[in-house]
Amino acid sequence: MHADIRTQAGGRFSHWDGILIFSASDGSDPRTNGRTYTITTPTELKTRLLFMLLSFLVLADAAFVILFRNDLIAFGRRRHPQILAGIAAALVLLAGLSAFGLPGAIVVAKDGPPKDAALVLQILQHALLGCVTSCGAWAAGAGVTRLLLRDPRRSLAQVLIPAFPVSLVLLTLLVAVALLMPWGLPLAFALWLACLAPLSNWRPRYTQITTLLKASISIIPLSIAFGVWLALLWHGPTDTLSGSPSGDLSFYAGNIWSLAAQPYPSFDLGYSGGGATSYFNRLYPALGAVLLYLPHFDPFLFLLASGGTSYVLLTALMVHLYAADSGERLIASSDLVLVTLAFVIAARYPYWVAESIPMVFVPALTASVWWMAKRGPHAFGWGIAAMLAGLSGSLLSKITSAAVLVPLGFTGIWWQIRALPFAAKLAVFATIAIFGAYSSFMLAQFLPSFLATAAIGPESFRTPHWYFVSRDAAAVLMMVLAWLIADWPVALSLTFGLLTFLAFSWIFQVNFVCVSIVVGLILISLRSTSILPRLLGLIAFALSLPALIFGDQAGLSSGLIWIACIGGAVLAALLSASEVAIAGPKVTLRTSAFAAATAIATTVLGLIGVARGSIIADSGWYLTQAEPLTPALKEIWSAVRERTPRDVLIFTDQVDETEHVLGGWNTFAYSGQRQIYLSSHYTNLELRRDHRKLEQVLATNKAVLDGSLAPQRVPVPRTYGSFYAVVTRTRAIPPDWQLVFENQKYALYRITVR
Repeated sequence: MHADIRTQAGGRFSHWDGILIFSASDGSDPRTNGRTYTITTPTELKTRLLFMLLSFLVLADAAFVILFRNDLIAFGRRRHPQILAGIAAALVLLAGLSAFGLPGAIVVAKDGPPKDAALVLQILQHALLGCVTSCGAWAAGAGVTRLLLRDPRRSLAQVLIPAFPVSLVLLTLLVAVALLMPWGLPLAFALWLACLAPLSNWRPRYTQITTLLKASISIIPLSIAFGVWLALLWHGPTDTLSGSPSGDLSFYAGNIWSLAAQPYPSFDLGYSGGGATSYFNRLYPALGAVLLYLPHFDPFLFLLASGGTSYVLLTALMVHLYAADSGERLIASSDLVLVTLAFVIAARYPYWVAESIPMVFVPALTASVWWMAKRGPHAFGWGIAAMLAGLSGSLLSKITSAAVLVPLGFTGIWWQIRALPFAAKLAVFATIAIFGAYSSFMLAQFLPSFLATAAIGPESFRTPHWYFVSRDAAAVLMMVLAWLIADWPVALSLTFGLLTFLAFSWIFQVNFVCVSIVVGLILISLRSTSILPRLLGLIAFALSLPALIFGDQAGLSSGLIWIACIGGAVLAALLSASEVAIAGPKVTLRTSAFAAATAIATTVLGLIGVARGSIIADSGWYLTQAEPLTPALKEIWSAVRERTPRDVLIFTDQVDETEHVLGGWNTFAYSGQRQIYLSSHYTNLELRRDHRKLEQVLATNKAVLDGSLAPQRVPVPRTYGSFYAVVTRTRAIPPDWQLVFENQKYALYRITVR
């Protein structure tokens, strides 16, 4: 990199080991060109000092609350409307002042370039799209589940909770129809309407509908706020703005383009020798491929704004339904805190829920499987349903979650397995056999490659930050807690999930998520009033919390936004469940509307500030990359998509041995929807293992771009009708190549076949 600064200039710079090395944008000598250069950097407290200060404040507040708890409770009960109104007014006022720049420019995450109004409007559109797609898929599952359960008087929870895994299966079928069949989109829409038909004669109680409405009014604005936040930080390139998404996010965005172009068989567009690819972990990108041709659709914003919104919305609605079905038991304030914390810590870090987009479905799926498993000992059908939901749901979301969800589903029928008739036993063992075969296949297929490319052990071994050490300690504590609060089959399932997480967190991080959620749900269902399990649960969740606050690449503010959005949505979901006698004030429709109005006003004013440049929100990820994804880059790959034939092989110089998104992890090139000789070796397990072969492929790619090797002589598994090249505009190219398109940075050429 430092050599490039010296030889290529162009404004390149590096801040490394306390030294700044930079160049002028016009290539002149900064020492003699007469210009003045300044450095602007935000002042930040060191993480340890910040943690110490926050810990001191928390302890001081806790001591104050303990000493004056009775007075505070009495005051809160008398004045809670005024207190809430004051907090809401302060939030809206602060957002309004910030929106119009009265305090000056405010950096709410990492410093970066300002956004524009076009991006803000697109983000809002995609966040609303996340609400529509999530509710639409779940409603289809509810229709089919209602038909299977037959009784039209079943409650909302008794239909909607088991309907969630059904909705994943239906979503897969509808997406497959839309992508693969002639007139697929209209046909998929007609099938979706048919799935809704059984809901027409469903008659849940009116009070259940109103409580769900109250919950939704509070949850939806918080869901949208989180999706908007992720999109502002991590968006991809637009027509006017550069973007700096991470490699995983760029990979899933590339999947949207590739599945839309070639849904079956799905090929690795980033490496011509890669062959067909699997469909694991690709349901949400496949949904994006169906929606790709909507006006102003952006794959990055779909994953971020739609995905982030869907995550919070699906999770919180499932919590509401679970609480509403739990009966007339008093839920104390401590239990509210426990279950809220259980869902807050159920992630690696906030951005991960979109960066690893299959996570969108996992929390709601986990709660659904556990709900059915709890009914297994009393109704064999629910136990089988829990096992099948765990198996199918993990296949269609995060596949490694099967290590927890399938055994957890099996616990529902463990105690009655001997008393089952032969046909029922056969069904159980058939499901177990399928799970065993599936697990064996996945381990044989992927584990050797993963072991060769990632370090085993807990995350604190790979990334030795104190907050990851704290979370690993919490996992050990949760193992102990599981044996205190659950039957041994359930405790064994949860322990196994946590052991996989500690043994190889790079793959099994999701199992910590599943176990945290189940432990939280068990704790609020305890009939015992013993304080020990609740205290252990509180300690374990508190130990896990710093990883969510400090572990996100965008910094502390991202962790706080996560707590406010997912924590607030889960809390609203619990407080809105009228069937649960909550200790404290009840949530009315007016209260929900007031909370929603506050969240909407704060979000809208914040977005106005972002569009005006008064509020700066960026992940800071561009500082870790050689260069961001620019509008020019988006334009050149759009030109590939629009100006080249489909039967073409593309060569590009946007690849090297690094793991940058414009190096060896360039899946953004998939947006050209054409086969590329090599743009991303990081996503190909063969090239990641075999460095010598990678060097050969890179050398071949360079030889073609230099003109020393004819492209038709390159060994590839398919025959192509023509060859094109996407290169930097200033690159020297063979004189017989034909220019097809160029912009200020890149050029597209047709390679003349000699």
